[in-house]
Amino acid sequence: MMAKITFNELAFLIPIIIFRLGQSLLCAFLSLILLDLASILEIPYQEVSSLFLYKAAGCIIGALSGCLYLHFKNTWRYKDIDPISILGIINFINSIIFLAIPYINDFLSWKILVLIMFICFAFTETALTAIIIDTWGPVKSQSIMQGFHMLFAIGSSIGPVIVAPFLSAKGENDDSFQYNENENITQNLVVESGDGIQNNDYNTLQWPFLIIMALSISSSVLFFYIGLNQIRIKIQRM
Repeated sequence: MMAKITFNELAFLIPIIIFRLGQSLLCAFLSLILLDLASILEIPYQEVSSLFLYKAAGCIIGALSGCLYLHFKNTWRYKDIDPISILGIINFINSIIFLAIPYINDFLSWKILVLIMFICFAFTETALTAIIIDTWGPVKSQSIMQGFHMLFAIGSSIGPVIVAPFLSAKGENDDSFQYNENENITQNLVVESGDGIQNNDYNTLQWPFLIIMALSISSSVLFFYIGLNQIRIKIQRM
């Protein structure tokens, strides 16, 4: 017989679902927009793929920071603040990045912002995993953690479908990207449009990031709600 889900549990599960979907969509989007991004920033495709190095570094730093926070949170000055409220602040920071990044025309800035956004995501994921286990206990949290990981697969699957309408045809039917048989690499032959990121062919990239921003800010608000109303404590007392 399926256990009944209380209002407090549902209120906590909703932002967890929203956060996880946003995280998985971002990973999918970042992989799919590389050709368009290379054209926007007027850099070779193989260079723009270095963003994944900053993504990986952000994940490592964020995961380590999340572990350190959870380990030392009871020793710092603001230990009475619910950790879920801290996650609300971090997700709000990411929301600002998602709003700004489509309009940035500098690759170094992209690298820095990708690093920051994945630090925030990895910190939240690491802390949220421990918070889920602490809130529901080692037994009841098992099914929730399975669903938590399944959501990443769902988001990664629907991500390409969502982002497809916003991608240009670069690399498919024009000469901006051509395969160089001598060097065995794909080279970016920059189109001299002079429009940069303002070109109408590319400014639709803002929409995928606005979708993630909407998910991120929604989870942020709900995390604040959970922290302020001590919903985690109410679930633990059940």
